[in-house]
Amino acid sequence: RKDYKYNFFINIKYNSKKIKPFKGSAIFIHLTNNYKPTAGCIALKKKDFLIFAKLLTKKSRILIS
Repeated sequence: RKDYKYNFFINIKYNSKKIKPFKGSAIFIHLTNNYKPTAGCIALKKKDFLIFAKLLTKKSRILIS
């Protein structure tokens, strides 16, 4: 992409086996300059994204509810 939004991103495995048709196959945490709604992803400002990423480990689980 030519925009900055996916310069850093985290892929949250969601529906990767396509059990739910037409529901996408992933949810991404990616960058934004604002906190406007996305089309199903989670968007964070770069500063907040980097703080969040430092908190993650291989055993981390991201729950969205």
